[in-house]
Amino acid sequence: MTPDVHSYNALMCSFGKLRKTTEACKVYEHLVRLGVKPNAATYSLLVDAHLLIRDSKAALSVTDDCNDNLVFELLLIFQVEAGFTPKETLKKVQRCCSQELDFDSDERVQSLAQRLKYKMGGELHREMLYKLEYSTDYYFGGSFLSKSRDLVWGVWKVLNIWRSVDAVCFDVDSTVCLDEGIDELADFCGAGKAVAEWTTKAMSGSVPFEEALAARLSLFNPSLSQVKDFLKKRPPRISPGIAELTKKLMAQNIDVYLISGGFRQMINPVALQLGIPLENIFANQLLFGSSGEFVGFEAKEPTSRSVGKATAVQQIRKVHDYKALVMIGDGATDLEAKKPGGADLFICYAGVQMREAVAAKADWLVFNFEELLTSMS
Repeated sequence: MTPDVHSYNALMCSFGKLRKTTEACKVYEHLVRLGVKPNAATYSLLVDAHLLIRDSKAALSVTDDCNDNLVFELLLIFQVEAGFTPKETLKKVQRCCSQELDFDSDERVQSLAQRLKYKMGGELHREMLYKLEYSTDYYFGGSFLSKSRDLVWGVWKVLNIWRSVDAVCFDVDSTVCLDEGIDELADFCGAGKAVAEWTTKAMSGSVPFEEALAARLSLFNPSLSQVKDFLKKRPPRISPGIAELTKKLMAQNIDVYLISGGFRQMINPVALQLGIPLENIFANQLLFGSSGEFVGFEAKEPTSRSVGKATAVQQIRKVHDYKALVMIGDGATDLEAKKPGGADLFICYAGVQMREAVAAKADWLVFNFEELLTSMS
C-alpha cells in the first residue's frame, strides 16, 4: 500500500508532539522527493514543528518552498480544511516572533497578513516597547534598559500580571467609549469648543481635575431634561473590541470596573450594555434641583478630585484584596492609579487619543482591545 499525504501528515504530527522538529522536517523532505503533493495540513504541521523550538524564521521559510500562487492557494485551502486556518497559523508565528524579539520575521508576518486582508491585532512588541532605540539601549515603561535580556524580562513581567489579573479597571471616556462624554454633552448644549479645551488640560494633567470639572460644567450648566434628551439622541458609542474583552474577562471570573471622571447618568447605560454591575461604577454624579435645574455635582465622590481615580482603585483593592489589579485608560488621571495599594499595571489605550506624556510612562501601550484579548493566553 503506497503511503499518501495523510500518512506523512500523521508521521509529522507524531514527531511534532514529541518535539522532534528535525525528524518532522525529514518526513516533509521525503514526501516531496517522492512527488507527493503537500496539502494545507502538511504546511501547518511543518510550521508548528518549527515553532516548537521557537524558530520563527524557519516557520516562515515554509512559505518560501512555494511560489506566490501556491501560497495563496494554500491559504485559501486553510480556510476550508477543518482545524486549519491561515490566520491562526500566522498568529502562532507572530507570538513566537514577539517572544524571540525577531522583528524581521514579524515584518514578514505583517506583510502576509496585509496581503490576505487579515487584521492581526497590534504588533505586541512595537506597542509594548513604546520607543525602541536601535543602538544598545531600549526604552520601556519610562526607563532605559541596556540589555535585551532585561527587556525580555520586562515584557514577560507585564504579560504575567495581565494573565493573572483578578480585576481590571477601565476608564470610560476615550477608552471604553469613543468620545469624551462631557465634551459631547457640552456640544449638545452649545458649548462644545470651550469645554473641549478644558478637557484637554484635565487629561494632560496641567490643571487640577476638580478645577477643570467645575469650570467645564459652569460653561453650560446642563439641566436634567437636556441630559435625558442628549442620551436619547446621542447614545454612547462603544469602542471596537471592548465588548468582547469585557465579556471574556467576566467569563473568567475577573471583576470589571468602570472608573471615570464623567457622570453616572451617562455611564450607567454603558455598563448595562456591557453587562457590568452598576455597583462597579466609580464616577461623578450630576445634581439637579426640584425643577430639574443644574445645581452642581457630588463633591464627595473620589473621582471629582485630582488623584481621584487612584483613590477609587485603592478603595477597590482594599475591600476585595485583589492579588493583581490592572488600570486601563488614556489620561494622566488613569496613570495616577498605579500607586502603592493601587494598580499593579497601567495599560495606556491610545485607540482614540494618543497622549504622549501618558504613553511614555505606561507599562504597555495598545491601540486596540484585540491585542489585550489575544494576549490573555
